[in-house]
Amino acid sequence: STSLADLGNLLPHLAQLKLSHSNIPSLRNLGTSLRSLRVLWLNRAGLLSLDGVGSIAETIEELYIAFNHVCDLSPFADDDFGALRILDIDSNEVEDPEQIEFLAGCKAITQLTLENNPVAAKPGYAIFVRENLPGVQLLDDLPIDSEERVVAEDPDEDGKLSEVMLVSESIKLSRLGYEDVAFLCGASAESRVPQSARPQSALSRPCLLYTSPSPRDS
Repeated sequence: STSLADLGNLLPHLAQLKLSHSNIPSLRNLGTSLRSLRVLWLNRAGLLSLDGVGSIAETIEELYIAFNHVCDLSPFADDDFGALRILDIDSNEVEDPEQIEFLAGCKAITQLTLENNPVAAKPGYAIFVRENLPGVQLLDDLPIDSEERVVAEDPDEDGKLSEVMLVSESIKLSRLGYEDVAFLCGASAESRVPQSARPQSALSRPCLLYTSPSPRDS
């Protein structure tokens, strides 16, 4: 029988590989023969470890490993990932901000997603990414210096939501089947969405409720 590790030998010019919804606990399962691979999808693949990622370091340009259980990014520090431009680690278990430093060797990276990891809820998260990965332009699908990100990390004294942030939060809630726009825009004093059902990014974000002035204040 043919194993996954033999794939590169059978298809030496393979440039894109989709293995999402598989059961691949470690990148070592891919072997060392994928020498032409440029794009790899491993979303929801039961991935526990990035050990072995160095085998695709020379050619990989886009790596998607969302919705797994990765917490250690140190394997990225063992090789030169000079071609890697997009890295999506959404909804994993990266917690320590120092893990981001292991990506410093990815000089070409411009898009990084760490949303819904514990590290993304840390104070100064975007600042830490910007200092250690100066080439990153998009962080969690937002420009790293965008007004919405500044408000999210350091809300102003009024605590008002920008239109872009309001839409973003509403989309997240709608995916869960809830309609909570009235709360987000201040028309309702309380949210009808149970806290346990709110998106993880919303749970970790400071409360940014804007309350409309009462007639007595006008």
